[in-house]
Amino acid sequence: MSLLQELEALGVNTDEAVERMNGNASLYERMLVKFKDMIKDMPVRPDFDGSNYADVIEAAHAIKGTSSNLSVTPIYEAYSEIVRLLREDRRSRQERF
Repeated sequence: MSLLQELEALGVNTDEAVERMNGNASLYERMLVKFKDMIKDMPVRPDFDGSNYADVIEAAHAIKGTSSNLSVTPIYEAYSEIVRLLREDRRSRQERF
């Protein structure tokens, strides 16, 4: 089974993504490697008492956007929810002060 077939089985819309890459499946695979590295380099670990909360939201939003562009739907859906929850908590934290 090829990488693209494995991804399709996981819910990734590889046809849409490859089309977005002008039909270049090799480019898509290279972009997936960069995406994997991006996720490793941008951990989303909120420190609710710290000052980096905006940075956490920004990292989660970047992963959400990139996963959307690469049609990695399961990650996009998960990070959409993460971003929503982080933003809601941010608003409720601001209202408390």
